Amino acid sequence: MQTKPVTQFKKSREIGEILSDTFSFVRNNFKSLFKAIWQICGPFFILLLAVTGYYVYEAGDFSLGDLASNSTTGMSLINANGLTGGLILSGLLLLVSSLVFYAFFTATINYYIKSYIAHDGQVDLDNIKQNVHQNWLSFLGMQIIIGLTIFVGFIACIIPGIYLAVPLSLIFSVYTFQEREIGEAFSSCFSLIKDNWWNSFLALFVMAILVYFMNFVFQLPLIIYTVVKTLLINKTASISDPTTLVDTVYIALNLISSTAQYLFYALQIICVVFVYFNLNERKHQTGTLDKINQL
Repeated sequence: MQTKPVTQFKKSREIGEILSDTFSFVRNNFKSLFKAIWQICGPFFILLLAVTGYYVYEAGDFSLGDLASNSTTGMSLINANGLTGGLILSGLLLLVSSLVFYAFFTATINYYIKSYIAHDGQVDLDNIKQNVHQNWLSFLGMQIIIGLTIFVGFIACIIPGIYLAVPLSLIFSVYTFQEREIGEAFSSCFSLIKDNWWNSFLALFVMAILVYFMNFVFQLPLIIYTVVKTLLINKTASISDPTTLVDTVYIALNLISSTAQYLFYALQIICVVFVYFNLNERKHQTGTLDKINQL
């Protein structure tokens, strides 16, 4: 029986190696990684999909109602209840369920990799679960901190927002692998990325582009269905009915594309971990020191 190659995280890498090793790690460890994700994040994932379906229905209902207009006056015929009731509620539920899911999702992948490194390619699922359940609130807090900081950066000017997004993406890895408090992890991100911002940005940017195109493949059926259905609606002059487009097929295709979007995000999380270890190795040579200690 051929054994799977063990990925060495504690080493410096060029951009191409970071990208290729991200996909190689997922390919070689897909079953055990997916098992950990499903057992820990499964309930939150199902809840998120349910809320996503609810939001898609409410948002589609409102947007089509907004498009319906009186041919004489040109005034929009908006269903006020769609905005003040179901749409706001579904939007809030989607925000909360997304934050909770991504907190568990990010924590699971980071602690999976930590266990993978500690056990030389094997993982302790019980230990991963314990770490995730103990620290998911911290991951949730870090998500909120990152979101608010980057938001302020974009409000001030777009460039500061982009600049801040790169070092702050490392905060989960610093928190996990260096076992620092949130405040220390926040400051360590900036010292870690010093003199290596551009390489880190390019690695994360290219991965984001790749994930975008992968997501687009799953969004294509929804786009085609929406265009065809809209043309049929216009042809039959039934666009005044806001529920015409948002049918079962539309919601199902939207959920499929959303599922791909949520799961493909794992590639970006793993890519960030590789970027972190690349920077940490260049700064502190931890991988080299570990090899020396093993002699």
